[in-house]
This record gives sequence, structure tokens and C-alpha cells, in this order.
Amino acid sequence: MANAASPFAPLNLAHHDANYLRELVHVFVQHQVESYERYLHDDHERLDNKRWKQVLQRDNMRVLSELEGTNPADDLGYVNQQQSAELADLPALLTVGQMEGSLDDAMYGVMTPSVASMRLKYFYTGDQLANGAVLATIDSPSTMDPFQSLTVKWVEGYQSPMLRPLVSNRDFVYMEATGFTKLSDGELVGYHLLHSVHFPQTPKTRNNTRGTMSICGLYRQRNHSAVDLYCRASVNSGGRVARSIGVKYAAVSLISARKMIRCAHLKKLTWLLRVRDSSTIIRGEAKCIGCGQKPGIFATEIGSCSLCKRTDDSNLRSATFTPMQIDDTNNTGTISASDSSESRLHVVNIAMGCPEFETAFDSATPGSSSPFRSFTLTKGTGYAYVALHLSKLWMPRGASVVLRAVEGFDAPDRTLNLSTSYPSGKPYGNVLAQPLLAKEFRLEFYRNAGSPNTTKIDADIIASSFSVTNSDATCFGFVVDAYYYVLMDNDNPISATDESICAADNTKEAICYYEDSITRTAFLAARSVARLLIPKGSGASAGCTAWLLGNEGHLMTNYHCVSTDDEASSTTVEFMAEADVCSDSVSCTSWGACPGNVVSMSVDLIHADEELDYALLKLPNDGADIAQTYGYLRLKTRDGVVGEQVYIPQHPLYQGKRIAMVDDYTNNVALLSLSASSCGATGYSYSGDTQSGSSGSPVISFSDHGVIALHHCGEMCANTGIPAKRIIADLILNGIDVAEFDGVDDGSNALTNAERFPAYIPPAPEVAQPLTPRLTMNGAIILASSYVSVDSVKFTLNSDTDISFDVLSVEIADNDTFYDLNGDCRASYLDSMIYLFADGDSEAVFTVDDSPGDTVNEDGSVSYRDPYKRTFLKQGSYTLAIAPTGASEDDARAGKTKADYPPELYTCRTRGSYGSYKLQISSTIGDNPFTFTSLPAAVGINPASCSKGADTICSSY
Repeated sequence: MANAASPFAPLNLAHHDANYLRELVHVFVQHQVESYERYLHDDHERLDNKRWKQVLQRDNMRVLSELEGTNPADDLGYVNQQQSAELADLPALLTVGQMEGSLDDAMYGVMTPSVASMRLKYFYTGDQLANGAVLATIDSPSTMDPFQSLTVKWVEGYQSPMLRPLVSNRDFVYMEATGFTKLSDGELVGYHLLHSVHFPQTPKTRNNTRGTMSICGLYRQRNHSAVDLYCRASVNSGGRVARSIGVKYAAVSLISARKMIRCAHLKKLTWLLRVRDSSTIIRGEAKCIGCGQKPGIFATEIGSCSLCKRTDDSNLRSATFTPMQIDDTNNTGTISASDSSESRLHVVNIAMGCPEFETAFDSATPGSSSPFRSFTLTKGTGYAYVALHLSKLWMPRGASVVLRAVEGFDAPDRTLNLSTSYPSGKPYGNVLAQPLLAKEFRLEFYRNAGSPNTTKIDADIIASSFSVTNSDATCFGFVVDAYYYVLMDNDNPISATDESICAADNTKEAICYYEDSITRTAFLAARSVARLLIPKGSGASAGCTAWLLGNEGHLMTNYHCVSTDDEASSTTVEFMAEADVCSDSVSCTSWGACPGNVVSMSVDLIHADEELDYALLKLPNDGADIAQTYGYLRLKTRDGVVGEQVYIPQHPLYQGKRIAMVDDYTNNVALLSLSASSCGATGYSYSGDTQSGSSGSPVISFSDHGVIALHHCGEMCANTGIPAKRIIADLILNGIDVAEFDGVDDGSNALTNAERFPAYIPPAPEVAQPLTPRLTMNGAIILASSYVSVDSVKFTLNSDTDISFDVLSVEIADNDTFYDLNGDCRASYLDSMIYLFADGDSEAVFTVDDSPGDTVNEDGSVSYRDPYKRTFLKQGSYTLAIAPTGASEDDARAGKTKADYPPELYTCRTRGSYGSYKLQISSTIGDNPFTFTSLPAAVGINPASCSKGADTICSSY
């Protein structure tokens, strides 16, 4: 987002025009104050259910829509008749709620007097925006009044892929004002106003539909720790967007106000990073000025102060990962545990030997799908990498040891069969299992089909003495003495660092560069790039990027990622953490997404330099084999060239691997300068997008795939890397010649780097198994006696399988055309949603209100408002609830919802008291896994008996 993208020149407003806009601000704000005081004092902060309907709720914030029968434009105090008519097409929206923090922070979060501050705000709140510009600045913040601003802006909204076939992009020209005013009792409140304006110099553009909006919010310090928001709005996106769609999209935008205080904290941190000398923040023993902790803020943090998201370590562990919970489901064996909060090593003693293990094995049913012994080592709400250590392991022939990462009801568990690497029948000591990403981690023992009892096992198997009790007895069993773990963050925090996305993120999933033969070598080079997770103390962790340098298992990353032996000894290295198919349906854009292969949970620090911000690490084991498996990169000895095409494989925000190959203008990423100065260092600058967590990425020359620079940091649209030749020279000065392990590219042959990348064929994408219907029924939701019914389908799933729940209930299409979908000759339908509950579980497995954009019309639906869900589901007993949109989880469980406002039941285009739906439940082809134990009353429909046309049933106006 930048001024260069604006279709309009800056506005030179006359003095009287500026004064007119100031007067408009005064009128709107005073009108809003009067409305807020009525809400506070006359209504006692209660809303009339006959007037307002809740549309959306997040945290402690709600967005409500005004029901039909009122004039929102008049109520909001519009002064422009044309705008009033445009906005009257949609109901007024009201946002009320609270957020933790101070009034000053709330106001700092909302104000965006410049393009740069607009960019930061939209990034930190997660709102979608394509382009924007400040067209005129009338009042700017000052030392005396730091929160006052009045500007005229243009923005172009990002349009969801689901709506692109129906609607064009929207843009708005509006004035935006922030500042303080007072209530009638003198209490100070902040205001934030956005109101559409029109100038001859800002006509409607050819490619966009001009929208109209008026939004006015008041922020008030409710108590020492909470801020109230009271915001009234009306937004007309223009064009032929259905009323319900416009309301929902406006509500999503308005609800982002709950993030304003967090936005303020991140904006402060961004400012802090730019104005402070970097050495006082991240170098040596420096401490964060907010909390006194020593931060590592160039990497993605889990914890820090209110600026860097500090979290108490004990709270983090108890909330997201519990390493102390260990149980044996059969209450046999020996179990004890101890732990230190300073260590990732969790010491335990889980053991079974003579005669318990042999007895349990012999008593088990061969081939049973259930384990004969199971131990839960960890259980929590957040993830951790867990690597189990067994000091002794000796299984009878035909036994399997399985490590299980237990997932929820709608996700398959991840398992690792340890017996594949350590076959049964042989004794082993000092077994360290491959790390497994888990919330709940179990150790399970199975008896394979056809396995003999231990009394029938050949004598040569037990020829040597082996005992879990260190005695001379000979018996089967195991001893788990410890496990290692690395905490993952469950809340996906984003720490602002000096790494930059310019306008839009143009990186792509790495696999998307495989199919094109021109870019395939770049993908192969990127296989040498790893994702690092580095504990930083006090429960915090940092996500960074590293890459294999040379053929012996050396890794290169930034000093600000790994700077000490302690950090290195606790660093997790993960390769191929990336999507395996290039598809919009597969995304790795979340913290820790798309788990790969964890090759080590510790590295050795060979050398690090603070000034050049690099760290040379080495894998402690199997380094040469790992380099041969994934390939490796080499540092170039030559200088870069301005204009030279480069690409940057990276793990931004500790997400799946992405590659920056093109910029905002679809140009190839290239070196912009060889002497850029930012973040306290001088190096090469380039246009490729990076984010927190990209630290340590290689900047690779596209021509010969040698590393030209080590990505270091960046500001706005100029990211910076340390030249490779400077790193080579510094390593030589410190007695390290990377050429000895093939880590130097002297440029003598442009083809030699690619020879270091082994051939690779991505796995074939999984083909979704076809589904076959198991239940099809017609039902109805009814309004009666001030309650609205909720239908329930109870069933038992006899095996794990893929299933789908498909509801057709909306008969007014998104383009406002009526269709009699179920053939009942009636215009009665509803906007529905579904809940799925697992018996005995306190939380819903999932809730679905609308369909994904790519499923609309595939099942005959004419509206995205029909709920559809395809998912994996584990065997068990469940209840599916079909309810009108807006019903809560409690309503769904109770089987009815109180009609405090008109429910989403319709007869043609007006509210009704009856809404029909069609439900289809399907599963993969094969044996039917469903047993339906309770069904709602069915509605008999004979489509053949209906001879009316759709226009006769429901006219088009």
C-alpha cells in the first residue's frame, strides 16, 4: 500500500473546504456523544432486542445490526442526502464492548495520519487492503495534541475470491478524524470518525465500484485496565451486493477494533526498534526498556513485555503444555517424574519388566487395534516437540512400540512406529526416538497378529541377560528415563521486527516453484533451508531460518537468532516444513504449520559474529548424511551486482517455507543497492518480502544459485543482507576455512551449485476419496411461543473416516434470485448453521455458518450462506445440530433458541416463522460407518407435484 498506487493526485483543499470538514467532524462527534450518553444513562448499557440483532462476536466485542423498520441514516445524523439514500440501503451497525488497556493506547492504535501508519495498522489488525493513499492532510498530530488528526484518504479493498465472480473491487474516498472530546460530565473520551466525501478530483474509477460509509467510534476509559468502545456505522459497498453479504463483511471489519490496543503496542515496538541503536536493544546484556528482560526481538517471540508480548513462563507451560501428566491406563508398571523449569529435559521413570510386561503381552489379543498398555506423558492445549528416550528396550517378537500424538475428534492422530527402527526380539539401550509434534503424547504397546506367547519364543532370542531392573534376570520390558521437549506457542503472536513486506506479500509456498522448469532449481536449492526454534529463556522462543552450508552438516543463520552455546544446545532444526502441493486449499501460513522432519533438537555453535550478524552452527550427528539428503548451499566470493536477480527461501513467522521471487509489480526480486544502511549494518538491499522469522535466510543468485548474502533485517521496502564475501573473510580470520567442507563458490562454473542439489520428486497429492450419501432428509426450523427450534441428528460412527455435512437452506441466491431448491412450492427457507458435539466433551468439535467459497454450487447450493463441512472424523458418538444463524452453542445443545429478535427464517424476502432445509450426510465409499440413533421430524416433499415457477412462488419485486 503506497501513494504510488493511488489513481488520484494529492488534493489541495481551499481554506473553506478544510473548515467545512472540521465542522462536519464536530457535528458527527457531538451526535455520537449524545447517542452514547443515552446508551450509558437512559438504557443502562442494555440494547433493545426488538431493534438490534447480534451479527458477530469476538472476545468481549459485539457487532449488532439494526432490524428492519428504522431509518439508520437519520439516526446516524447524516447531512448529505445522496449519502443518506445510499446508506439507507443497509441497516445501521452498532459495535459495543471492551478491550484491556488504556485510552491513550486505544487512540494510538486507531490513528493513521500517514501511509506508513496505515500499512502498520492493517498489518497488525489482519485486515485486508489492496491499496491506499493519503490525499490531503488538514490537521496533524502535535506535541500539545498528539492524537488529533484530520485527513482525506483513498483506499481500495481486497475482494474475497468467493465474491470475485459476482462483484468488482470496492474503493472509498473518505475523511478520517481522531481526537478527544468530553461527555456532559466532563469525562474525556476519544473519537475516531470515517465518513465518505466527494471531490471533483476523485471521481469513480473504471475498475472499482465506489462505496460509501460513515463510521464513528467513541473510546472511554472504563476503569484502570479496560477501555469501552461504542461505535455506530453504516457501510454501503456499492453495486449489487446482497444486503446480508454487505452486513457480514462490514461486521468483520468493525470487529477488528478489538485489536487496537495490541496494534498500539506493536506500533510502539516498531518505533522503538527504529529510533534506538540496535546494540542497546538486542546485543550483549542489554534489556528491554519495557520489562527489564533480555529480549531476542529480531526473531518471532513467545513472550516479552507489553511491547514484546511478555508472558510468565509458568503460565505459558500450564496453559499450553503439561509435561508432568503421566498415566498408565492399566495402573501397572513403575512411574515417577521430576522436572526443572530451567531445562527442556524432563526426567521420568516409566518401566515394566518381570513378570508384568510378559503377562500383559500374553493376555493381549493378537492383532487388536487397541494397545495392551498405554502411557500418557504430556497433555495440554498447546503443542511441543517431544523426543522420547528409553534407556532399555526389549520387546517380545511380534510386539510394536508406537508413539502417538493425539489430535482432536476431527483430525487424525500422528503416529511413529518405533519398532520399524528397533525391531522386536532384540535388546536395545540408549534409544532416542525421532521428535513428534504433539499436544497429547502417548507411548503405546501393541501385539501384532499371529505373534506367539512369550513362553513359545525361541530360546536363542533370550540368550543374553537383560532386565529393566538391572538384575541378572532375563525378561522383556522397557525403561523410559526422560524425554526432551521444545514448547510451541499456541497463540501465534506476531512480533514486529525490522523485516519488511512491501505493500502485499508476494512470497509463495516453496512447492509452487517446482512445476516450472525455469524455477525448479530454486525449489531444489530451497530444500537445504531449515526452520529453527530457539528457546530464549523465561518461556520465550524464537523462530528463525537457517540453511546447510557445505557438505558436513554446518548451518548458517543470524547472530541475533543463535548467539550463545546455551541457545545452540536447545535449538530445534526442522527440514521440509512446507506444503507438498501448490494449491489454494493447502496453506502453511500459521505458526508451526506443515510440520517437516526434525533432524536435531540441539546444535553446536562453531563461531558467531555480532557485527556481521551471523552464526555458524553444526549438526551434532549425521551432518554429512543430512547434507546429502537435502543438498547444501555455498557462499559466493564475488560482489553482488545492482539489478542482479535473487530469491529468498525463508520461514516467515515460523510458518511453512516460502520463497520471495517477485515483488509488488511482478518484477523479479533484485539487488537494489550494494551499500544500504539499515538496522545498524551496511550490506546489500533487495526488494523481496520478508517477515519476522525470515532472519537467517540465504539470499541466492538466480543465475547460478550461489549465496550472495545472508538476510539480516529490513525497513519498509528495502530488506538488507550481509555480503557473503565478508562472512567468508571473517571466518578465515577466525581460523575457519569453509572451503574445506565445500562451502565456497568461487564462480568458476555456473553449473556446479546446482550439482549439490539432489533430485527430488514431490509426493503425489492425496486424492480425496469420493463420498456416498448415508442420510438424506428434509426438515424444518419453526418459530413458536417465542422460541425457535433447533434440530438434532444423533449418530455413532463405527470407524474413523472422512465425512461431509451438507445443508441446503437458502433459496435466495447471492445475486438475489429465488430458487425453489427442495421443490416444496413454498418460499420458506432459512439462513442456517451447524454445530457438531462429541458425546461427553464440553466443547463443540466445530461450528459452521457458511460454506467455503470453492464449494458453493457444487451441491446445488445457490448461496455461500449454506453451511458445508467435509472433514476427517474419529469413531465415536456425536450430535449434529441444525440451527438458524445466530444460535449459540448453548442454544444448539438445548435444542431451541429464544426469539429475542426475529430469527433468520424467511418467506420470500421477508421474515417468516418457518424455514425448510435439506440435510445430506455422506462418508467415503465402502461399508457404512454410521448408526443413526435419533433423527428430527422429517418433512414430506414431493417435487413432482409442484408445477409453479420460481417467480410465481417468490416474485422478483
